Amino acid sequence: MISYPENASSSAAKSDAIADTIDYFAVTQRLLKLGEGREWRLIEKLAADVADLVLKEFRPQSVSVEVKNFIIPQTRHVSVTLTKVRN
Repeated sequence: MISYPENASSSAAKSDAIADTIDYFAVTQRLLKLGEGREWRLIEKLAADVADLVLKEFRPQSVSVEVKNFIIPQTRHVSVTLTKVRN
């Protein structure tokens, strides 16, 4: 989840213009590039890296990242959720 101040999100809802919000396709492409040739041992580190990248490069007010790992057969998944706010 990526959030903007209330006035920014309402502006995007009114205008229907990508310039008034975040380009989610660009975020997706950038995250794919982040993962190329890399691996993380901990989902906590992956979540932190994703949150830091989105805050730095796309400048939302805050970002929440959930990473799910489907590694344990006895569970649906394990996950971590991290929320960071821009300073």
